[in-house]
Amino acid sequence: MKTMYKGLVNSPETTITNNIGTNDTIIYVLDPTRVPSDLPNLMVLGTGTNAETIKVTAIEDNALTVERGFQGIAKDWLAGTIISRNFTEYDYAALVDNINELELTKETPDGAQAKADTAEGNAKTYASDLIGVLSNLKTTVKDKIVSAINELFDNLASHSADYASFITNNAVAHNSIYRGKYLGSSVTAEQYLAISTGAFTDLYIGDYWTIGGVNYRIAAFDYYYNTGDTACTSHHVVIVPDTQLYAHVMNDTNITTGGYIGSKMYTEGLEQAKTTIKSAFSGHVVNHRQILSNAAVDGKASGWAWFDSEVELMTEPMVYGSTIWGKSAIGGSGYNIGVDKSQLPLFALNPRMVNTRQSYWLRDVVSASYFAHVANAGLAYYYSASSALGVRPAFSIS
Repeated sequence: MKTMYKGLVNSPETTITNNIGTNDTIIYVLDPTRVPSDLPNLMVLGTGTNAETIKVTAIEDNALTVERGFQGIAKDWLAGTIISRNFTEYDYAALVDNINELELTKETPDGAQAKADTAEGNAKTYASDLIGVLSNLKTTVKDKIVSAINELFDNLASHSADYASFITNNAVAHNSIYRGKYLGSSVTAEQYLAISTGAFTDLYIGDYWTIGGVNYRIAAFDYYYNTGDTACTSHHVVIVPDTQLYAHVMNDTNITTGGYIGSKMYTEGLEQAKTTIKSAFSGHVVNHRQILSNAAVDGKASGWAWFDSEVELMTEPMVYGSTIWGKSAIGGSGYNIGVDKSQLPLFALNPRMVNTRQSYWLRDVVSASYFAHVANAGLAYYYSASSALGVRPAFSIS
């Protein structure tokens, strides 16, 4: 298709104001409003058979930038020569040629339909390659992919009660499922109700709240239920923070005399943790009865007694599922353990949660100078009582 240039109504004339030679490409005009604003465009210098058609490519004020001799021969022109946007031979020829080309290439109804059929076939082939043959769908609907998907969702919704019945809302069922879902920045009233009733609805092992920058993660359901010299009968969730809350010594010197109860950790070191935890779970931290080691002889725990308990260091069995270093030939490991005798489901279902890349204390007496701990490299180990290691306690809420 040839380029066609826009005309001006009545082809208004103006004149040039400078003498120009055959090589000049800047022409000044008396009235620039009579120059087409739609550029590039054509104008004619002069009149009659001696005229020269030029192409105007730009205009600034009354100065035109032009291509000379677009039709006709470039000539010398004097100031005062007429210049205007006339209908030129080029305009007529371009119009005729373009009409003829359109006539030759115009689409017939049959041709247009053939192209549409081809496009439809190509689209169907492309879609089939992407999603497969719809007739192979195992749904009732086989010709519309959205309808087939909706059919699946409708079927799932109609059987949701059947699927839900597979998961009973109680501690036993929920202790066997690790989910790891973020539960919010505080425990809601609805969540506390689910805990206190023992249904634990929509709460699973590994779920966590982030409070004060600490992830408090569900480690067990009803772990202490029916334990204690006075039975714990409150349904509860055992919580373990993802990382240590701070570092503290077990004792100022390397001694284990007095067992866990006699340690500086128990008498002073846990106070900061209790304050932080009670602030995060105000009014909901469970106070229950624990039997804790209160004596050590020959490097092993040798006695215990019942105490009120809210926040405590964990034992080796709670973390690893068995005693490791806290075991002794006669009774020592038993005095270390008390009712905390089984592995928390959090660590059983996701052992990675044991390893925080931080060393943190466990409460088991290992020797006359060592308590057990989880080393930052992930190994079960022990360390000198006067070392400041992480405080990562366990507690329960209801």
